[in-house]
Amino acid sequence: MPKSRRSLLKQTEHDEAVKKLASRYRRQHPSATVYADASGFLKPRMIGSHRPDIIVVFRNGRGRIIEIETEDTINTEHARAQARSFRGYANLKGFRFDVFLAENIV
Repeated sequence: MPKSRRSLLKQTEHDEAVKKLASRYRRQHPSATVYADASGFLKPRMIGSHRPDIIVVFRNGRGRIIEIETEDTINTEHARAQARSFRGYANLKGFRFDVFLAENIV
């Protein structure tokens, strides 16, 4: 399945949102392990054929899988396929799964 295409501006917005949210988790939860598809972080593991933007694993074993989309990718088949894969994995692991719009990460 082809990846969704973002404009350069939207890709930059996406990448900055991933780094900002991952940094926030790292700062607010220093004992958690934060994986992010961003420089300065360990990369998240592949889940099926997709790599989530962020995985946070807390010391108590709970976790969170986070996918960041932009307004031009949120309603694509690629985003829906990722969400199905990540939600299924999150349910198996007892993690929470969330999708955020990059535009809303402040």
